[in-house]
Amino acid sequence: MQRFVPLFLPVLALACSGDDLTVIVVDEPGVASVVVTPSADTLTGFWNTLQLSATALDGNDVVMPDAQFVWSSSEPRTAKVDSSGRVIVCGLSTLEPVIITATCEGRSGTAEIKVDIDEAFSANFDDDVVDEPPGEPEIGFWDLYGTTAIIVRNTAGDLTNKPVELAQTDGVFLIRLMGRVPGCHIRVGEWVVSWRSLVSSGTACFGVVKVIDRDWDFPLGSVAYRPGGVLSRGYEVTPLPVSWTSSVSQFFELTVDLDNQLLSLSIDSVPVQGFLNVPFDPNASGDELRSLAMYLGWHGTAPNCTSAQTFAWDDIKIVRKPEILPH
Repeated sequence: MQRFVPLFLPVLALACSGDDLTVIVVDEPGVASVVVTPSADTLTGFWNTLQLSATALDGNDVVMPDAQFVWSSSEPRTAKVDSSGRVIVCGLSTLEPVIITATCEGRSGTAEIKVDIDEAFSANFDDDVVDEPPGEPEIGFWDLYGTTAIIVRNTAGDLTNKPVELAQTDGVFLIRLMGRVPGCHIRVGEWVVSWRSLVSSGTACFGVVKVIDRDWDFPLGSVAYRPGGVLSRGYEVTPLPVSWTSSVSQFFELTVDLDNQLLSLSIDSVPVQGFLNVPFDPNASGDELRSLAMYLGWHGTAPNCTSAQTFAWDDIKIVRKPEILPH
């Protein structure tokens, strides 16, 4: 007589006849592995998408057609994934690739997605409504403080293509327009922060373009407008060798070297002596570039800072500095 003894997975059937014992292995259906395709890719722009697919295999590498997957991202602020496996770029890359995981019945498969973006922030106001606060930038986000004093205009001085204007009646009330880099921010490489700006009032004080790190309170570096046409590095007293003139725009390019923690400034494509390869502000953490901001006014009364002032800003960008290859 044959006797069958059921055991746990995988199911074993033991058959014995006399002194002979036969072991029969019966595979129980179940997911043994998950494969995600493509297993690696690179995305190069905000809101770029990539459709991934996942396949569940049993112990014999047979496809299980009805498998259901749960998708997840190791860094959803950079690249998120929906329930169908569609990856969407929503921020700057971290140092390592984003790992997209598909899970089914406790088994997982992954894909490595590298996010390689050359432009981290971009704002002009061409499509915004005149005499209203600015809409969201093309890349990134705005943070406004003193909204009624930050208005899009048709022109300001020789900025004729709808700049944004910050205006105040004195230098005490703080007005701030901050552009925030989306996602995980910038941690490596050289980046150029550029903008066009002008003072359309007769004077200016503490109107500062700041490049800000993750701590928000401390800038990596800044450029300040001061009375009498003076431009300075941050709040230093010593003026830069370049001045400003009312209603005349200037094109600023501030290079941020995150690898070496250095800043360099050019105005109208001319390097500015006294602002070349200067260290980051010592109070800043210096490990990432998070935002740029225009401030008018100060937290409280400051000397020579009580006059009405108006500042215009346009064509604001943060881009990766192009690599110059040897000939």
